Amino acid sequence: MALNTQQISAWALGLLALPLLVLTGSELILGFMGDHGVRVPTKLIGEPVRIELAARYNTLAAFVFFATIAIAVTAIFVWDVRRHFAGWSQVKVAVALVLVVAVTLIFSVIEPEEMKSFETYQLLGEDLFRAALGVAKTGACLPDRATCTSGTGFEAMVQLVDYSNHLVSLAGACTLAGITLALAHRPDMQASLEDQAAALRAARRVATRYLYCAGVLLTAGMLWVQAWMSWPATLIAEAAAREEFLGLVNAFSLYRGVTFSLLILSVYLPVYLVLAGRFETLWDEVPKHPTLKEDKALSRISYIEALKTMTAIVAPILMGVIGSTWSVNFGF
Repeated sequence: MALNTQQISAWALGLLALPLLVLTGSELILGFMGDHGVRVPTKLIGEPVRIELAARYNTLAAFVFFATIAIAVTAIFVWDVRRHFAGWSQVKVAVALVLVVAVTLIFSVIEPEEMKSFETYQLLGEDLFRAALGVAKTGACLPDRATCTSGTGFEAMVQLVDYSNHLVSLAGACTLAGITLALAHRPDMQASLEDQAAALRAARRVATRYLYCAGVLLTAGMLWVQAWMSWPATLIAEAAAREEFLGLVNAFSLYRGVTFSLLILSVYLPVYLVLAGRFETLWDEVPKHPTLKEDKALSRISYIEALKTMTAIVAPILMGVIGSTWSVNFGF
């Protein structure tokens, strides 16, 4: 395949409006039907320093893993666009990414009052997070830890969540835009049957590649979300209260997981259906070709196959959340 020759149409990138609608709807549901003033009165353990540090380091490990995956997925997308797409298409992709990232950051960073915005930890009990993590010290407290009033574990958590919001906005936008790149491999009906088949094979590879990228990003994101939300859990003294809090964490994680799965599906399914139509057109001629008719990569595809592939990737993740008895030591 020649480098820097592929073209992506504006309508293909316009499919990115679908996940934005899903995201807006999910945030509005939380804004109007969630309780971001809930209180979780509970007794904390007396000497929490070492236990809190163990929970903190596990949370940091989850963040580093998530950040690594997010950066890797973004790098794959940037390399793909730079290597295979013409200059004007690169500009269109960049503009689409800026718009998508800007919209997603409205919910996580800009947070307008009109949208009834809130922080995730408020849905889980802000008083618990502040009580459990507000006295924990970080390196920002140096040199005088005794009189330090800033640089607490709570502030570190808020900062890490802000970083992750920026990362997921960029990496998520790149992953979803990557799925739409499959539509750039449109077969030229005037070209030979072999060339048309090559274009469709490439389209199928691109769609599958970024679907797997989305699945990996979703997995890393769910690990990170559960880790930071469970951070205060080990400091709760009573076992029953701890289980109640972890049940709330798991329920909220499930909501996030379903939302992110719908974001992927909202782009992947329409792209795959377009590809299915193109494959059907080619398939009328493939059986007449002695070589191509044996190529499994040119077999018919349909929305059923798209749903099966999508389910195979996201179902284990969501079932893991449903059945999880998660703790900050990752259950090991």
